[in-house]
Amino acid sequence: MVSIQTGGLILKKTSHLAEEINQCLNDAKSYNRLEFDSPEGKGFGELHTLTIRLNRPGLSVRTNRFYNASF
Repeated sequence: MVSIQTGGLILKKTSHLAEEINQCLNDAKSYNRLEFDSPEGKGFGELHTLTIRLNRPGLSVRTNRFYNASF
């Protein structure tokens, strides 16, 4: 699913649409930005996997699972 691969939320089928929208709005209030120097790819657009691990209980990460190499 695209939403999982890009770090998005998946909303369950529910009759409480307003609650789901509020969940999305609250989720968008906090974020962190992570930058890194990636190794050079063999060619433009080479696909790499991305894994982020946390060592603090109770925290979770949603992010893209892949990135494209560039020169």
